[in-house]
Amino acid sequence: ENNNVEKQKMYDNIIKKFFKNKWLVNAEKLIMSSQGEVFFSNAYKKILFSNELKNRKSITIHTNGILLNQENIDKLCEKYEDISFYISLDSISDETYEHIRFGGKMKILKQNLELLSKAKAEGKIREVNILCVLQKSNFKELPEMAKFVIDLKFDTFDISKICNWGTYTDEEFKEISMYDEKGKPKPELAKVLLDPI
Repeated sequence: ENNNVEKQKMYDNIIKKFFKNKWLVNAEKLIMSSQGEVFFSNAYKKILFSNELKNRKSITIHTNGILLNQENIDKLCEKYEDISFYISLDSISDETYEHIRFGGKMKILKQNLELLSKAKAEGKIREVNILCVLQKSNFKELPEMAKFVIDLKFDTFDISKICNWGTYTDEEFKEISMYDEKGKPKPELAKVLLDPI
C-alpha cells in the first residue's frame, strides 16, 4: 500500500510509537516480515534501515528475495552484525517459479541468491534458510532445488505442505496437494523423496 497516503500516515504513526516505546530496539529477536515483502514496503524499509535501530545488532528477515540485490545486502551488512534470512523458493525453473510466484523473475532471484551466498561466505551473513511450499507443480524439482541450496552453502532447505487457506475448492486442493487425506505422501512424491540428496 505504498501509494495509499492515508495508510502511510497510519503506518508512520505506528512506527513512531514502536520507536518511542523502544520495542524494536529492545526486542530480544526482531523478525521482519512474514507478511508482505520487506524490501518493497515503505513502512518496513523505514524500520529496517532506521537510525533509531543503530544499537540493534541482530535481525531476521523473511523475503521472497527478488529485491535482495547488492545494494540492499550492503546496506544491511553496514547496519547489522548478525543477519539471518528466510527466503521463499518454490522452484528454480523459470517456468515453474514464474507460474507459482506471479510477477517473480527466477533469473533475478538466482542472481540475488548468489550474491547472498557470497556475503555469507565472507562472514557478513550468519544464516540463510530456504523455504519451499511443496505442491503438484514443483515436487519433481525437489532434488534439483536441494542441490542448488547445497551448492550455495545455505543452512537449511525447509519443505512444507501447501495449505488451503480458502484459496482453492476442495477438489482443486486435492489435485494440487501432494499428500493424501491421511497426510501421507502420494506415491509420485514418495518416489521423489527416495532421491539420496
